[in-house]
Amino acid sequence: MSETQRCISFGELTYRKLYIVDMLAEGHATAEIARDMHLSQQTVANVITHTMRRLQLHDREELVREYLEWVAA
Repeated sequence: MSETQRCISFGELTYRKLYIVDMLAEGHATAEIARDMHLSQQTVANVITHTMRRLQLHDREELVREYLEWVAA
């Protein structure tokens, strides 16, 4: 999905949400991210789900792929 078709872009996400997506892109599991950020695994999972919904993405693979394209741009 192109940037112009989205309701929001990665640049509009909070630092915390971007950090979580970045950690996912680096291959970290939800449990590792939660431990690193001193959050529950459920909170991290909720942030990921909410972020995907806001970006109109359907799964974590798509989220990571789109994020990496955004970072590279």
